[in-house]
Amino acid sequence: MQNEKRRLPASKLFLLLCLLLPTLSAGFLYLEYLTHIEFFLHVAAIPLELLAGGLLLERFLAYKEKDQKRHQLMYIKSYLFRSQMRNLFISNFAALEQPKVTMDRIQNSSIAQLLDIRKELADFRYLSDEAIETVVMEYLKAQSVFREFMEWAITNDFENIFLDMIYLLHFIQDIQLFRAHHPDALFIEHIRSDPELMKKVLAILQQGLYSFLDYVIELKEKQPDILNDLLTDYQATANMKRLIDRPVHNRRFHDQNPSSFSYRDRNSGRDRRIQGQNSSPLPGVSNATCNGQNTEPE
Repeated sequence: MQNEKRRLPASKLFLLLCLLLPTLSAGFLYLEYLTHIEFFLHVAAIPLELLAGGLLLERFLAYKEKDQKRHQLMYIKSYLFRSQMRNLFISNFAALEQPKVTMDRIQNSSIAQLLDIRKELADFRYLSDEAIETVVMEYLKAQSVFREFMEWAITNDFENIFLDMIYLLHFIQDIQLFRAHHPDALFIEHIRSDPELMKKVLAILQQGLYSFLDYVIELKEKQPDILNDLLTDYQATANMKRLIDRPVHNRRFHDQNPSSFSYRDRNSGRDRRIQGQNSSPLPGVSNATCNGQNTEPE
């Protein structure tokens, strides 16, 4: 509100000058008509030249301000894409069956190859409904990010971003409404019965893929160092997610732990026995010495 109050007097002054300067030129032209003094013709041209110069300067400053905001937008997107929206994009690309797009492929691609990947995404397919559900839930988690981005777009007069964020927030509200009434059901299975809604969801997920690639191409052209850092973070996170999702086979040791086994102590030359975690204590051995600790019969 304070910015609007500051700009209001400036806009009124500019409008006043736009009315005053042509009027002033008309006055000098009228004087020339009455007196036939050619000097007034030259004087009449001055206000018009000032007006033309002011209009050009105003256009230039507006363009420069817009360019600065676009530069600021690039850094804001870098922060959001590397932090709060990182899992969303990783999940979206990982859920694809066709085309197969990995962070390694994106990082090692030229701008022309990135444009080819973008074209491939026109015919995309996901692995399963469960894979789509994973991506949809990431959009739900990112609700606060989209709201903050919408507020930034309002403040900085980016109408296209504002409309995109409104569309996404409406989509997230649909998910929240469904989850409130069906907490144990899959959202994607519900919308399978509605072709129009399913088309809308797939379009949103596809646009998310496009947005990421468009930003990668922009960074590839203008800020390759930032792009390298971003994709390095994405690769590390993607590798970590694969490790987390990998089944842990070491649990077999706890489930199939033998009751006990013996070994020979090299220092004393005596046989020792180790009590298993899932067995009852050995005769003559207290409970305090069980659970995997070295024990000796009393």
